[in-house]
Amino acid sequence: GNRRQRNLRLGANAMKGRAFAMLLLAMLAAGCHLLEIGTGHRCIDNLDCELGQVCELESGKCVDSGYQRPLSVVDIQVVPAKSSGAVATQFASVDLAKVDSRNLKLKMPAPVSLAGSVKFPETTEGLSGTLVALRRPGFDGKSLTWSIQVDDSGSFEQKVAPGVYDLVFKPADRQRLAQLRVEGVELGSDTSLNLNFLPYARVGTDELERQDPLLVLHGRVLESPDRPHPVAGLVVEAIAENGVRSNLARPDQNGEFYLKMPVVWHLDDAGVANASVPKDVDIVIGPEDPTVRLPTVKVEGARIDDYRLGTFYTGSVSSVVAVSGVVLDRDGRPVGGCMLRFDVDEVGAGTFFLQVEADSDGQFSTTLPAGKVSLTVVPPAAAEVAMKEVEFELDSDRQLMIELGPRQIVGGQVTDELGQAVGNVIVRLQRISDASGRDDGISTTFESTSGPSGQFEVMVDQGRYRLELLPPAASGYPRTLPRIVYVTSDTWLEPFATRLPRASVVEGNVFDSGGQPLCGALIEFYYSVDESQALLIGQTASGTTISECTGEFSLLLPAGIQKSR
Repeated sequence: GNRRQRNLRLGANAMKGRAFAMLLLAMLAAGCHLLEIGTGHRCIDNLDCELGQVCELESGKCVDSGYQRPLSVVDIQVVPAKSSGAVATQFASVDLAKVDSRNLKLKMPAPVSLAGSVKFPETTEGLSGTLVALRRPGFDGKSLTWSIQVDDSGSFEQKVAPGVYDLVFKPADRQRLAQLRVEGVELGSDTSLNLNFLPYARVGTDELERQDPLLVLHGRVLESPDRPHPVAGLVVEAIAENGVRSNLARPDQNGEFYLKMPVVWHLDDAGVANASVPKDVDIVIGPEDPTVRLPTVKVEGARIDDYRLGTFYTGSVSSVVAVSGVVLDRDGRPVGGCMLRFDVDEVGAGTFFLQVEADSDGQFSTTLPAGKVSLTVVPPAAAEVAMKEVEFELDSDRQLMIELGPRQIVGGQVTDELGQAVGNVIVRLQRISDASGRDDGISTTFESTSGPSGQFEVMVDQGRYRLELLPPAASGYPRTLPRIVYVTSDTWLEPFATRLPRASVVEGNVFDSGGQPLCGALIEFYYSVDESQALLIGQTASGTTISECTGEFSLLLPAGIQKSR
């Protein structure tokens, strides 16, 4: 739309009647569009489709998924207060139509103890670090996670919820040892585990030749075939598909390094452990100190068939130059607090990334390797100026003056099912990608509140957004299921997109494993759109009366499935 129409923009919470209609007419006359949710775009993922449909990526069309779940069937996650002694848990596929939803009783399971030790291979020496315990999800890939400290003696202990777990040990000394993963640990009662590494071959011996499996890998990092010199200040690591990592190896004065591969233990149904070592990894070579202007080189999908990895080249690194400047709006006023993300392509054989923040006067200064620079400027969410992408060649010191234009306006009116205006509703737009669906790493959240006549407007950057309406708890309306909104110009949301659904009331109590009321617990209700995606449809906390803890809770949920998002 024509940005000059901004002088017609009234405060979103103060617009009424005629002014509201005038704004809509002005936006439409200026070329702004009435957005119809889910139309006019090839679907990018299932969020673009109606409930009960999935995105067929090849055709870009939404097709019937064959997965139909009544809105009465919900998944519940309860996170108790830390002081309660209870542990977080999940209740999957609770059908509110088949239970007394006005007297729902949620009883927490008794926590179990996960204890044990981690020892250095072939010694009794303990290893300190962090043990991450991921409970396999009850729904939608949502894992309950505990981060457990392992002390200097290698010992750990933590109360967790019963279930099947995957454990990842992350040693404090990354250069000395790899990570360790244990999959399929069933915890139904107090359990003690000793986490063991396989013995590593000794560097400088013929043990390297006789390894089975391949646990120690040898490689070399040099500048280039024409300049076969070691490059100081680098570290090397291998990352497996499941995210488990090798040690962080520092090449020596000859550029040689040794990687210790991570070990994955798999527990079968009988509890028998079988070890494996990743066969395909990504090799990542990057600067040890992020302030050093060296490239990051990534070799994806390296197949490990031999302990000899060969030689990797960083490429000849160009000179480092200074970049400074100021961020301004179109009226020449400084824009403070902007995040500036610099991506430099073809730095040697790799890339370089740096993020800096402009000061309150919009000023910034840094140094970068010479090359082709892609700069993304992201203003604070409260600013009225829009993010901007700039590309330029950098071969010498340079000063930049970056001018940001105004953000797009997303407007609409919040109503109930009868078309009556609803005020004081938070309108939340969370950016999830650019308008083409490309993940550009910018995930700003913008909010506004509807005025007494339901009208609102939000200033946002261009992109693809998740739209949610969050009424106040006392309003009698539930929050909406998320919808997808594409913003490429000033946008007026169609009435359906900003209509609040009817509410159903859910009330109940939360009890600990001993049957005592549990207060201060966060209770979240989810609706699974399909087998891989659950949407938050309501949350509340268990409370107290003046004289005692009752564990009572009450919340409003959508009463029916809407036919479009």
